[in-house]
Amino acid sequence: MRKIVLAVLIISCAANAFQPFQVEAASRAGQGRNKLRGVRYIRSETSPDPEIEKVILQTLSEGDFSAGEIRYYYNRVDLNGDGNFEAIVHLVGPAICGTGGCNTLILQPARNGYHVVATIGLTRTPIIVSQQRARGWSDLIVYVSGGGITRGYYVTLRFDGRTYPENPTVQPALGTRTRITGKAYLSDEVSPTNGIVLRPGRKFD
Repeated sequence: MRKIVLAVLIISCAANAFQPFQVEAASRAGQGRNKLRGVRYIRSETSPDPEIEKVILQTLSEGDFSAGEIRYYYNRVDLNGDGNFEAIVHLVGPAICGTGGCNTLILQPARNGYHVVATIGLTRTPIIVSQQRARGWSDLIVYVSGGGITRGYYVTLRFDGRTYPENPTVQPALGTRTRITGKAYLSDEVSPTNGIVLRPGRKFD
């Protein structure tokens, strides 16, 4: 009897650990409804970044790690045209993701690394950086689905002078005939075999 209970617990934990990746995969399948002819796809970086990890760890709690492994995906891109590269960071983990998506951080270079410009919940990759701007910062276009939404759609997140909207699901949907252009960052498949595992205490050379 104990062996059966243990087996059920192991299967349950494994299912929870893989849920964020299943959510992302389902999202990718749905995004095929829109024709993004004007979008160039860019894969995420593959090397751990100490300054980015430092900021990520500041945004998380110990409980976030107890739920399971956390991975991150990132790209550097100049979002505000000042010649310096911000970082778009997508976090994936059981404590961070739900059926509506995961968290994405927008980080701006600072004197001692980065500071958080925005924490955007319920996001899915890729994150499209539009050619359109608001208050000097590029618009971000993301795909919204899951969490009770039966048919996915794209929305635009516009910078308001301080930050980006934190909840894409309350933004108006773009029409299905809207031409979306720009660069789609973090375009790799989100899975348990890629991305960068977040390891507190990791030593960098």
